[in-house]
Parts: sequence; structure tokens; C-alpha cells
Amino acid sequence: MIISKTFSDKLKQIHALSKNINGKSTKKHTKKLLKMIKEHAKEIELLQKDNNSHFLTETGDLIVLCMELLEEYNVSIDETLGKCCKRFENKLNAL
Repeated sequence: MIISKTFSDKLKQIHALSKNINGKSTKKHTKKLLKMIKEHAKEIELLQKDNNSHFLTETGDLIVLCMELLEEYNVSIDETLGKCCKRFENKLNAL
């Protein structure tokens, strides 16, 4: 298990609230999530470039947005992250 039950429950609450605010349809909500992901990635880069440690908090926000996108499509976060870690490990070992 990668994420705790407590965090998973909190993420589901955040996702439900986000979907209620940003668009109930999957298409509309996905579009909004992707827009926010792009904005956070840009902000992280700018803050880090300015040596502003707030980029670490924004990185956490980005992680939540990405997990929310997985939640939108009913994908297991644990399985997805486990699979991705293995992929990164394989790619890095191949270098």
C-alpha cells in the first residue's frame, strides 16, 4: 500500500468537491484538472528558479491534482504509482 486509507478518503472528498465546482462531467473536469496541472508546473519552475522554497508546497499541490486526475478515471493510485516506480527503475537502470 502506497497511500494510506486516511489520505485516500481525503482525496476522494477533495475530488468530489473539485468535480462539483469545476464541472460534473468527466470531460469538463478533466479539462480543468489538466489546466491546473499546467499552471502549477509553471509556477513550480518559476518559484524554484527564484530560490523560493514555496515551490515545494506547490509541488504537493501538483501531486494532489495528478492523483485527482487518476481518481477521475477510477484508477487505483497504489497500482499506478507502483507500476510507475517500476518503470522509472527500469529506465534508470537502462542508462
